[in-house]
Amino acid sequence: MTERNIVLYKWPGHAGLPSLTAASLQAEAALRMAKVQFFCQECSSSSTPTGVIPALDLGSDVAAATDPGDLAAARAIIAALAASGAGDLDGWLAPPQRAELLAFATLLQAKLDVATHYTTWIEKRGFGEFRKVRR
Repeated sequence: MTERNIVLYKWPGHAGLPSLTAASLQAEAALRMAKVQFFCQECSSSSTPTGVIPALDLGSDVAAATDPGDLAAARAIIAALAASGAGDLDGWLAPPQRAELLAFATLLQAKLDVATHYTTWIEKRGFGEFRKVRR
């Protein structure tokens, strides 16, 4: 495999977390489990190649979600990583197992996206509180 620069665009971390969004954490974890050499670029969504966070620049292609939802972005990155040949975490699964994995991932996304949005935008100590600089 040829050497290429893979860049993960993600939200900045805070309070000991590498990132504040579940999708960025999931995408970074997938890259690490696949043992892919990559760089992290902390940024806002307006400064990524796709306008979506997280996004993965594979050199020849940029992967990000086309569907709304935090976890859809991570799933799109994981699928693009596998399609590029850089790392397929599910390559050893049989087709029925892949279908079951997709079903569980979709169920989790449907439930956790709602909880993530509620925590971020509705609760008093939401995203704004975590983004404050503490001295």
